[in-house]
Amino acid sequence: MSLHRTRLFAVAAVVCCGMSAALPGAAATAAPDQQCVASISASSDVPSLECYATFAEAIAAASGGRLQLDPSTPVRALTQQEIDTANNADGPLTSVIIGIDYTGSNFTGTQLTWTESSGCGSYSASSMPTGWNDVIKSVQTFSGCATTLYQNTNFGGSTSTTAVNSSSSDLGSFDSQASSEKWCTSSAGC
Repeated sequence: MSLHRTRLFAVAAVVCCGMSAALPGAAATAAPDQQCVASISASSDVPSLECYATFAEAIAAASGGRLQLDPSTPVRALTQQEIDTANNADGPLTSVIIGIDYTGSNFTGTQLTWTESSGCGSYSASSMPTGWNDVIKSVQTFSGCATTLYQNTNFGGSTSTTAVNSSSSDLGSFDSQASSEKWCTSSAGC
C-alpha cells in the first residue's frame, strides 16, 4: 500500500471512528469538542499535540496517569492540590502539568494542557498548535510556573502574564489573541 493511501486510510479512521492519535508528520488539529495535551521541552519551540474525547482522558494523559478524574467530569479549573497530589504520587514522574489554557472564560470550553517531563523551567512555544491560535480566554499555571501569552507568533506584540501557580479566569481585552506562549519560574512573567 502506498504511503499516500496509508495516510488517507489513517485520516479516514480518525474522522470516522473518533481516534485521537495524530498521523506521523502531520499537524494535529484540535476539534471544538476535543481536549488536548501539548508536550513542551527546553530544546524545541514546537509542541507535540494529542487530543482526547474527554477532559478526564486528557488530564490522565497529561499527568502520566497520576491524576484520574471521573470520566463524566466537565472541563473545569483544576486545583493546585490536585496537581501537587499527582506530582507527588509514587513512581517515576514522567509528565508534569505546568499550565492549562481554556477557550472559554472561567476555565470552560476546550482546554489545552501543557506538560513537561520534569517540572517548571524556561519553555516556549513560538506559535500555538494548529487550532489554538487566537482562541484562549482563561489560563491556569501549576508546578512552579508562570506564563506569558503573546499576541503574535515568535513572542511579538502585546502580552498577558499569569503569575506562578495562579490563574486568570478572564483575559479581558486579551481574550482570543494569544499566538505564542512562554513559561518560566518568575512571578514577574516570562
